[in-house]
Amino acid sequence: MLKEKETQCKYKRRAILVLRLHSVKFPEDSMYSWLCNVYLLGAFAPFDSEDFREEILSELGRIEDDYELRYAAKKVCQLKPQTEEAINMIRRFREVHTVNSVNLVREVVSQAVTDYQKVNPCISDLDVNRAFYEFNSEYWTRNDEDEIFSL
Repeated sequence: MLKEKETQCKYKRRAILVLRLHSVKFPEDSMYSWLCNVYLLGAFAPFDSEDFREEILSELGRIEDDYELRYAAKKVCQLKPQTEEAINMIRRFREVHTVNSVNLVREVVSQAVTDYQKVNPCISDLDVNRAFYEFNSEYWTRNDEDEIFSL
């Protein structure tokens, strides 16, 4: 039981530190205030404050990528679910967004671009970057990640 509590505390601390770094960079941004008191996210805030939703923060801290952790935290704060529901949503998010799946997609896309440039040497890296930018814009308007949080 003590080991489990230590593990939960470790993950909670990680989530708080990631959110704290964002709050230091953008002090006017209070998007995480539902999860934890944004004013307590300063350098000297205690980690055991009652103003933190500890169980949710512990689950968020298990997300390996800082950007994805902040994204999931933002979505949870927007939806304001009950603790158990929030934990289940974060677990589903973690299942979909694993570092391995991101790396696999990156490798496949990188290989496809390399192969395409071999066949079409006139395609520059700038053209590839423009294509990715346009694809990214179109992709996010078609595929809203809110679906993951509504399951």
